[in-house]
Amino acid sequence: MSQSRRIGIGAVGLLLVLSHGAARAKDIGKLDGSPYRLDVTETALLNWHGDNLNATRRLDDNYAEWINRFNVLWAWKAWQVGLRIDSVKYAGAPRLAEFRDPANGYSADDRALAEQQLPHRYRDTLLVQGNLRPSTRDPSIWPSKVWVSYIKPKFELTLGDAYVAFGRGFVLNIRKFDEIGADTTLQGAKVVGRVGKVTLTGVVGLSNPTRVDDATGTKLADAPIRCEESTAATCRDGWGLPWQTWSRDFIAGARAETKIGTTTVGVHAADIHRRARVDDPTAGKQLFTNDPTFVRDVLGVGANLSAPRISEAFPLNLYSEIAVQRRVPFEDSPDKVSNGYAAYAAASYTAGIVTTSFEGKHYRHYNPVRLNADRSKYGAFSAVQYTANPTVELITQDSLFDNSCTTGGRGRVDVKVTKAYTLFASAGQFANWGLGCGADPTLGITAKGGLLDRHDITDLYTGFDLRAEHGSYLTVMFGTRRETKDVNGDTYYREGWLQANGSQVITGPYSVEVDMWHRDRFQNGEAWREGQTYLSLKYASRGAVVFGHEYSTRGSQINPNPENRGHDLLRPLRIFPFDTNGDGKSDVQHFLNVGGQIKFGDDVIVRFLFGEQRAALKCVSGVCRFFPAFAGLRSELIIRY
Repeated sequence: MSQSRRIGIGAVGLLLVLSHGAARAKDIGKLDGSPYRLDVTETALLNWHGDNLNATRRLDDNYAEWINRFNVLWAWKAWQVGLRIDSVKYAGAPRLAEFRDPANGYSADDRALAEQQLPHRYRDTLLVQGNLRPSTRDPSIWPSKVWVSYIKPKFELTLGDAYVAFGRGFVLNIRKFDEIGADTTLQGAKVVGRVGKVTLTGVVGLSNPTRVDDATGTKLADAPIRCEESTAATCRDGWGLPWQTWSRDFIAGARAETKIGTTTVGVHAADIHRRARVDDPTAGKQLFTNDPTFVRDVLGVGANLSAPRISEAFPLNLYSEIAVQRRVPFEDSPDKVSNGYAAYAAASYTAGIVTTSFEGKHYRHYNPVRLNADRSKYGAFSAVQYTANPTVELITQDSLFDNSCTTGGRGRVDVKVTKAYTLFASAGQFANWGLGCGADPTLGITAKGGLLDRHDITDLYTGFDLRAEHGSYLTVMFGTRRETKDVNGDTYYREGWLQANGSQVITGPYSVEVDMWHRDRFQNGEAWREGQTYLSLKYASRGAVVFGHEYSTRGSQINPNPENRGHDLLRPLRIFPFDTNGDGKSDVQHFLNVGGQIKFGDDVIVRFLFGEQRAALKCVSGVCRFFPAFAGLRSELIIRY
């Protein structure tokens, strides 16, 4: 049976399962004289991945998947009980046997990459491993999220999964980033108490990241492989080593804050404890070593002050936060205790039609604490982290290569020319020393192992925002960024960019919307262009049709073979040439797609996208992850019962 036929049959089967598995709503009633409610939301995604024309042959091509998220929330009086189950089913996904069969023509590099990644990708999921103690027999019996909350004005208690953030996130920042597919909670206990003007918060538990990455099919789960099936150099108890590939972290933290007038003052502390390696008693306790925070304990202490308005006569908004970080290695590690510190401040002031704002940062070896996992296998989970340093950048900035050792600031001026028209401009200047820096007792710069390498960054942008009373708007921004090496003045990174998004009401509920972003980039000797334009035709909030065009000239992220146009279903969309200069090599790739959304009443939403989207690094407030190129069909059904 052909590969495409197997995928088609699998997709039909998944659709039947989806149709059959619809839940039923329960009526709202009363319990002990008080009303209760039951909210059930189901999100089902049925996707087909074609040939995205990248260099990883078959590893991420020609398969179908059904992803289902089932959420239940029951609320009565001060009580809330929640549950989320994430289920995944694959059809036609690549298997190791395909790459090991010489008849399929895969290279040694193809086989090596498949053997590294496939044990952790495309694994059907109903429930997840607890990873309470990694073992070769860790059963998948746990829901993705589950919690019970008791909420009163002066007291809150949550047992199970909860989000938590102290201040701006230097010490603890466990939250959800929908834009990059990261949803991490703390699974344990969270207590909040309020006494007068004082609020106390305490948390304890294990980190609980979402186990399956939608974009790549990667699953966080130890995948022990029998010695006879493994390429591992060593074995233990019949299993190839290493099989412990990630670990949940134990986290405990507390925060106290009080109000003095309108000003809030808070102090907080947290300990992120890495659990020791258990799969190989002859190896060191530290599971991985390629991150400064992969140590036994990362201790953080911080304090913040927030003054939303100094006084009526001087309406200055002010926020500041300081934090220190101490990294304690395992007892058997040759590494020494290391420290870092951070200081951040933001202020804004409005006088008439002019608003001036400023943000500044000064960080020394203050590292974000990331998921304790093997990056060669779990690169898709690079956005899972428990702390976050403010970037002092645009929220989507993806050219900030390190934010752990840096000093600088950004100013912005907004001028409200009229009620509908605003002009703005921003300038930022930073010095960045990367991971090579350290924090010495004088709070200065010290090199670690001779790696000190200062980069100077200048970032400028300006634009305008135009709003009409009937709902139309237009925002245009353009800017430039330059990063130079201080040692010789050479350019490391350079970019010029233009962004615009706007909406024009045509008549009644109908409107047309345009969203575009075009970039001319250079990094470390490589120059390329990339961008996207999306045109939407909308009918109020009930429906939309979207046409998209993306492009890239970056050699490492486009089709390496200009003669290859991929799967037949996507071939009609590949109307542009890959080789535009006739040298036999791809120099540009265009990605066309069409999508839409339909809303039925208030409880049913259907979304779809057919076509291609380019590979890209996507960031939200300094938390980033790489998305591979997509080619195929995405469909999503959201039902609230």
